Amino acid sequence: MSCCIVSEKDIALLTEAIYHYKIPGVSRKPDALGHILWEENHQSYNYRYHDNVHVPVYIHYGCPQVLVENALLVYKQVRHYCYQSCEHAGWDQSEAWRLMDALEQVTCTQLGITPEQASRCMGWNDLPWGL
Repeated sequence: MSCCIVSEKDIALLTEAIYHYKIPGVSRKPDALGHILWEENHQSYNYRYHDNVHVPVYIHYGCPQVLVENALLVYKQVRHYCYQSCEHAGWDQSEAWRLMDALEQVTCTQLGITPEQASRCMGWNDLPWGL
């Protein structure tokens, strides 16, 4: 399995989506929330490649609402983020995992699909894997 550091745009979309879809238990400000997501991704990358890439400061500038409101796009970006962030042993106990799991469930519910059905939805192949 490969791993990459996700873009600041990826983090911005996921951060906005967490608020837009009202994921429970979120009390952090967007900058701190985005930093948690990016930090988890960097931890995965560093573990996978035995590296020590520093997590840059994350400043949340927002994301176009039209992207956030596209539940299928958000779901695909959740899958992308999880794929890039799951390489280390602590992933499934992390706050980032909890947030992505909740966001996955909410977007699938909104779309009326199961996670297994997502990649068969019309338009799935046209959506980017990462922003």
